[in-house]
Amino acid sequence: VLAAFEEMEAIYRAAGIDVSLAGLHRQEQLPTELPSPSVDLQSYHAAFARGQSGLNIFVVDALGDEDPALGGYASAIPLSARATSRFSGVVVALGFSDPAREEDLLAYTMAHESAHGLGLFHVQEFAGWEDPLADTTPGEGENLMGVLARHQDRNLSPSQALVMRSHPLCRSSGLDD
Repeated sequence: VLAAFEEMEAIYRAAGIDVSLAGLHRQEQLPTELPSPSVDLQSYHAAFARGQSGLNIFVVDALGDEDPALGGYASAIPLSARATSRFSGVVVALGFSDPAREEDLLAYTMAHESAHGLGLFHVQEFAGWEDPLADTTPGEGENLMGVLARHQDRNLSPSQALVMRSHPLCRSSGLDD
């Protein structure tokens, strides 16, 4: 998890976004596997109620038993800045990832789901809806927010980075004035 966080830092740093790890907390009451959010949201709400201040990323073994596997879930776009709100966290699944492979997806999934939490939508949804930001053209630039993006898709457009830095959970010296 720490190696994935460091890789997530690098993905965000490339877009001019600095992140720092405030702490790791083991939640003994949190299940190691959560059902699919389409089946049971109460389990997610219970997890998010245990949040701390900041962006909460909960790591569990698996999210449901769907095929293909679900890698992550953001409780809202954007997340609530209130630490214990039912809309205050993201969950990523270790089972979606394979740290033995070069193309491990844990860091990518952490970055992708956290970006949802900080206000970003997919560049293009399956239904055809496109993100309204002018510099997030579907199919171009290996964008982190592609709906079927993979480990190599790590880019964020300048507009996407601005949206993320504008979230109340972020502190940005560029937005102080």
